[in-house]
Amino acid sequence: EAGVYQKVNNIPAGSRVRFTIHGQAWAGDGDDPDESKGGGPMRMKVGIDPTGGTNPWSGSIVWSGEGNPLDTWALLAVEAVAQGSSVTVYTYSAPPWPTKHNDVYWDDATLVAIRPAPAPTTTGPMTVAPRPILAPR
Repeated sequence: EAGVYQKVNNIPAGSRVRFTIHGQAWAGDGDDPDESKGGGPMRMKVGIDPTGGTNPWSGSIVWSGEGNPLDTWALLAVEAVAQGSSVTVYTYSAPPWPTKHNDVYWDDATLVAIRPAPAPTTTGPMTVAPRPILAPR
């Protein structure tokens, strides 16, 4: 069971944030780094603590679903709404049994604020030009 976290400050409270990261695993008893044999699942997931806490066991963390990207890169993602001026992002993996290789790799992490769609504006009553009805021939 392992992972890393990073607390990110200067987040506007109420912002919807998305954390994405590519993950890959190599698991098993073989020595070919391009092929997992007899290993997994790696139970990889990512999370956001919208309160900015640093306790990896906190119930406030919003977790993604688990993935098992053996021998290939996969994008893991999760979204949450910031409760204060900071959030904490997490990576996590917990393979259920030991093997010679239980290797997990993470790359290309991003945390972005998702802008809400602009509210529609109205300037007055809408008029629609009538369309002629075409009769079948």
